[in-house]
Amino acid sequence: MKWLNANGIISPTQYKSVFDSKGNITAEAKNDIKGIMYQSIFEGGSTQLEEMFNTMPTKAQKAILATAYRDYDNPKSERMVEEIQNSIVACMPFRMIHSLWLQPITRMLVWLLRHEEADAS
Repeated sequence: MKWLNANGIISPTQYKSVFDSKGNITAEAKNDIKGIMYQSIFEGGSTQLEEMFNTMPTKAQKAILATAYRDYDNPKSERMVEEIQNSIVACMPFRMIHSLWLQPITRMLVWLLRHEEADAS
């Protein structure tokens, strides 16, 4: 939290409201931090980057988020934001192939197999 405050990501007022009366980080603050880090993945990238990310499988999203969160431990000059963004973009052709070709082909094969089984009986 000190780092976020020191780097201007959160204001001094936000920093003070992060902790409860016992000095623990509040649940709301944890969600805010996740949101800040989530949005940072898309900063400076394509305007469609978040939309692309949201079409990815959940496990892929979680892996990217985990990598991005760990990346915050690196000095700013060594961060992998551009590589993370490029990996999201690189997945799109595969998602398109899957939705445009593989899903319809799979549906057609299932239909053919069902009709073949029905004809055989």
